[in-house]
Amino acid sequence: MLDPNALTLGFARRFTGYKRPNLLLADPARLARLLNDPARPVQLVLAGKAHPDDEGKEMIREWVDLAQQSEFRRRVVFLEDYDIALAQELVQGVDVWINTPRRPWEACGTSGMKVLVNGGLNLSERDGWWEEAYAPELGWAIGDDGEYAWGERDAEDAAALYAILEQEVVPEFYARDAAGMPRRWLERMRRSMAALTRPTAAAEWRAIMLNSITWLAQSSWAAALPKGVSRHGRCRVGRLGCVGTGRGFISARPAAPRRRGLVFRGAGLFRRNRAG
Repeated sequence: MLDPNALTLGFARRFTGYKRPNLLLADPARLARLLNDPARPVQLVLAGKAHPDDEGKEMIREWVDLAQQSEFRRRVVFLEDYDIALAQELVQGVDVWINTPRRPWEACGTSGMKVLVNGGLNLSERDGWWEEAYAPELGWAIGDDGEYAWGERDAEDAAALYAILEQEVVPEFYARDAAGMPRRWLERMRRSMAALTRPTAAAEWRAIMLNSITWLAQSSWAAALPKGVSRHGRCRVGRLGCVGTGRGFISARPAAPRRRGLVFRGAGLFRRNRAG
């Protein structure tokens, strides 16, 4: 169903109001034009779950209904039963990871970190970790440093998201040299991976995680921690085995097996291919 040569956008997380998962639905006609350009096609892969009593259920329904319309059927896919295993596949297979929370509600946004090691790029609201990590040469950002009333910036952020995709992301992905390679895109990928996954950066994020673990171990939350998480701050921190806490992230299960061997696939896709 999906085109391996098309620009692939990914969005996967809990569906709830402050995460604004339907920001791209603000202008369906504009979205249709973006996805269905015959010379520069774009496809969107989504996944997520909602609390039974949350407004997120209706947000999921809106995306499912859209994906069934004829003009979106081969361009929008909503994957069911979102969990850690599916998330691991998604972060390995997308070109751009989108995150659209209402500032300043994002606690961290760890999924964008996991995309980095797979050669993916981030397009996100300047909140959570992206507020500190963002630089124009590493990815794209919407929003500013301000804090606004609930919903006050939604229209402006939706317009900015469309504009960045139309004017920056899509043109850069499809700009090819004589050999058919997207040189500017590859340069941005390399800069992003070098700057944000370097050993010193990993050590900084690990220190943040360990501080969060210590805080949890000393708080009343410790009694409610999932089975397998140390109450003494010594549980294993895993890059692909993280769960959100609202104050950082910790591993509640062993990290996924480390893999080595990156295969260049398509125009801008790195994919892990071999267990180590």
